Amino acid sequence: METMVPGQMPRAGLLLLPLLLCFGPETTRSINPDALKVIVNYVDKFRPDKDGQYAAAVSLPQAACNLLDEQQLRAYLNETELNEMKKKLNSKELFEGQNITAARPKFQKNHPTLHSEFLLLSPDQNGISPISRLLDKTRGQRACPETHVPCKECGNNCYKKWSPGQRCGWNSCLIFFTKNSPCLGTCLNASGCFYIRDLMDGVFGAINNNFRALAFRQVYPPDKAQKRKALWEAWQTIQNAPMYKCDNNGCASCEEKCLSQNPCLEGVPEMGAVPQRAHG
Repeated sequence: METMVPGQMPRAGLLLLPLLLCFGPETTRSINPDALKVIVNYVDKFRPDKDGQYAAAVSLPQAACNLLDEQQLRAYLNETELNEMKKKLNSKELFEGQNITAARPKFQKNHPTLHSEFLLLSPDQNGISPISRLLDKTRGQRACPETHVPCKECGNNCYKKWSPGQRCGWNSCLIFFTKNSPCLGTCLNASGCFYIRDLMDGVFGAINNNFRALAFRQVYPPDKAQKRKALWEAWQTIQNAPMYKCDNNGCASCEEKCLSQNPCLEGVPEMGAVPQRAHG
């Protein structure tokens, strides 16, 4: 018989704990994964040559985020515009279209690389970012003023929270797609200058939670050197942007708490590996 020590959990309880975590309550998903797959696959057809890192933000009418037919999607994202996006990305320029904005990393001599996600979210000297400009254009209200961000590290109170009937609110469906998942070394590094969590939470917090998603193709390769738990916990700090991994198998939510069953962590070891260089 096992001797009980006051305040100590029995071994049977310790063995059951991982199972209890695996079967914890599910959170509400934000979007139809099948429709998300159609959007991501269509946009990614126009990715830059040599399959380099890039990020794109797509703003569509909410009904369009339920479309399962690529042909219908072309009414909002036509091939002419997307070919122009590809051309700009190949020239390493920022692209700003009617329903999509996109960027590649900006390499700077003697300065840190500006990551593609940061370039879309970061406000200019007037407090306006490419993604806020996109969402302003697609809200269907000409009389509303431009939306300004007070500062780069302003937290998730930068933008007005979404609410029904908000005339000048962002009433679209927002898909933020990045080839590689947001990296731990820069994008999710709270002590760095190019931290995007607050900027991303600010934007997504202003969008109806049924019509928003942060999608990626693959885990950023150097982050596979991290322990699975550390990587998942870093992703959880982005509270307002439900994450999905979209690959050849479709789009899968990253919300699964049982990490051994989380499709977004496939290929990431339980234990840490030898660290690789930080990305640019």
